Amino acid sequence: MSISIRYISSEESGAWDQLINSSPQGSIFLLNDCLSVYVENDPELHLFRLGYFDDHNNLLGGQALIHKKKAGIVRVQTLVHTWSYLDTPIVAGHIIQGSQEYYDIVYALAHKVRKSFLYYKVFCHPSIQDVRPLLQNQWSAEPEYAHIWDLQNPEDLLTELKKKKRFRQSNAIFQSLQFSSEKKGEIIEEFIPLYKKTAEQIGCKLSKSWERIFRALVDRMSDRNAIRFFTCRRTSGELLGVTTYVLNQIQNTAYGWQLAHIPLHGEKDFVSALYLYAIKTLSTEASSIDIAEGIRPTLYYFKDSLGTRSTPLFSVETPNANLWKNLITLARRAKQNVGYHSH
Repeated sequence: MSISIRYISSEESGAWDQLINSSPQGSIFLLNDCLSVYVENDPELHLFRLGYFDDHNNLLGGQALIHKKKAGIVRVQTLVHTWSYLDTPIVAGHIIQGSQEYYDIVYALAHKVRKSFLYYKVFCHPSIQDVRPLLQNQWSAEPEYAHIWDLQNPEDLLTELKKKKRFRQSNAIFQSLQFSSEKKGEIIEEFIPLYKKTAEQIGCKLSKSWERIFRALVDRMSDRNAIRFFTCRRTSGELLGVTTYVLNQIQNTAYGWQLAHIPLHGEKDFVSALYLYAIKTLSTEASSIDIAEGIRPTLYYFKDSLGTRSTPLFSVETPNANLWKNLITLARRAKQNVGYHSH
């Protein structure tokens, strides 16, 4: 069988969306109109989508890679404030994992990505459990863990969570504060400044284009009735916190996306109660909630304390990852030093 792996053109966006909707790795973040938001709202960002086609020109696999260009030619991975598995390898739903066809698709994608970037790191979707095609292409792989609430029996889950230390004060919090599900509209104007303040408090630097990209993504998701805003307010109406979730109706899964909140000093922490409210509300629309990997120990300990189920996934890096990461670090330091001495 002859195959080809190539960039996907805008004319093939329909085939791309069909692949995303059929694949276990698919999500709303990967659909064409959501991916296009980045390059439409930030001139420094670039996107190319790889496609694996069989000899009948059927699209069987792909990968979306958002990046910047240094010196106009060198592609450099860039992190965007969105979902963790944005650049995962994607394989059509009918392909059996571990089969020769699966191997060929993932191997070809891995080979093309390593030729296109000096360094790239990917968090594979948890459904990608066979990473041998990447390993045999000299990529390295390490286990990570996604944190998932199983909503098959939501009442049982909520009962168990309320026994945990982090949730024990939730009943009192529900009595003193107001929790609700709110529509897009005005909540966006309240959410954005609160999220910026939250990011500043935890030392997370948002890009200049973050707000434009966020608004555009919310518009796309709202068009599909796929985004939910859950809020916590004082009885006076003052907003204390907002958490957002994105629904994947095809896979019956919700993804935890953004959390904005004001730390309360001398008062009970309301965030755990906000999680409980979201779980109970989303249980009518999804069978699981994925709040992604922890990355740092403090973060995965926190997510473990929320009573999530740890689900293994793989983070994979292109060959010679340490060498390239060291060179990138040196280049950044040199740039900072130049900036320092110029002032």
